[in-house]
Amino acid sequence: MTIWSKLFGSRNNLKDIKDDYFGELKHEIRTDIYGKKIVSKNLKGKVLFDEVEVKIDLDCSTGVPNKSQKDFFTFLKSEFDNLKSKIIIPLLEEKLAQWIDRQKVKVDFDSDIILREIFIPDCLTKPIDWKLSLVYIPTDDYVTIKFTDFIPDKNIAFNS
Repeated sequence: MTIWSKLFGSRNNLKDIKDDYFGELKHEIRTDIYGKKIVSKNLKGKVLFDEVEVKIDLDCSTGVPNKSQKDFFTFLKSEFDNLKSKIIIPLLEEKLAQWIDRQKVKVDFDSDIILREIFIPDCLTKPIDWKLSLVYIPTDDYVTIKFTDFIPDKNIAFNS
């Protein structure tokens, strides 16, 4: 046992939880390059969002989702149609056109996009930096959009 573990406890002892709001959440377990098991403080699960099941990744430094995260997620769900039509689709059309080297790309969110994952930080400080991961079906590209509150970072990430 390391001094760090004695003082602050081991991250490997974090328990999976059943949250009343988000449902079943589990800690991600990875192995480092030396074969040591590492347990993430983030809780991951699946939630119903925009009528599809989506992965959720919550920064839970306290071990459980907090009220601010639940409030943020509730607000995000209620405003997602506006966010899609006014921010996400125009941004995707612009950036996809540049990515695939076309003059114009038309995105139909419901048929062209698979919503994959939402990362929500602890939401205890403002602004809130969160991420949305998508798949653009026509080119099979993974797209990550980072937001500060509800303003997207113009440099979105594409991965084939």
